[in-house]
Amino acid sequence: MFLNAISALNGEIVYYRGHKVGSTTILAWMNLVDSSHLRTTHPDLYDTNHWSTNKERTRFYHKDKVELGKKDLVTLPKTHHTSVNGDVFHLPVIPSNNKVRFCVVRDPVERFISAFANRATREKEIQTIEDFINNFDYYFWKHQNIESHFAPLVFNYGLDPSLYTNIYNINQMSEIKKMLESYSGTLPDIAFNKTEDSVKQALSLTNDQVAFIKKKYAIDYEVFGKWL
Repeated sequence: MFLNAISALNGEIVYYRGHKVGSTTILAWMNLVDSSHLRTTHPDLYDTNHWSTNKERTRFYHKDKVELGKKDLVTLPKTHHTSVNGDVFHLPVIPSNNKVRFCVVRDPVERFISAFANRATREKEIQTIEDFINNFDYYFWKHQNIESHFAPLVFNYGLDPSLYTNIYNINQMSEIKKMLESYSGTLPDIAFNKTEDSVKQALSLTNDQVAFIKKKYAIDYEVFGKWL
């Protein structure tokens, strides 16, 4: 397991990051929550229209860190944990003042399509989703970019849902925003790296391909099924 817990407000809020589950959007909100001075120094960041272009997102994350006075979000340190069967994991240390620990899940088939459109197509040798599925294990182990974005969610979140105070479905982004706003005030309406519906429709799957994906991610359905 590779649990990465991102902290805001000195640990009051902890976000467990996964891939292709709205993480880029949530990290932007977490940054605003954790940098309250920006509400005074850069009120434009709280205007939804400010985020209408990808250029503005890039500016926030990379180019103007010094100008904005934006600090890096803190990744919680980890400690050794031994399971009942003797396996050793490195798990994030939860601060004593923590109030919210949350993660976001997504139906594996939808997540697979989104990850293919956004990540797998960056590899020139992958031409079609049919080719990708037929050679999934080969591509998964060959490309780190694919391994990280197509790994089952339990790799990022673990096998024990009771770790979290809140587990959201990706369709509940408005609820995540509302929860974060309870700590920071109004946040902008943003949605980064969203796969267009036209792209999803063009990547239609056969019943056999859907069955293949569901089998590959059976552990996600088993652990997080009630939230999917």
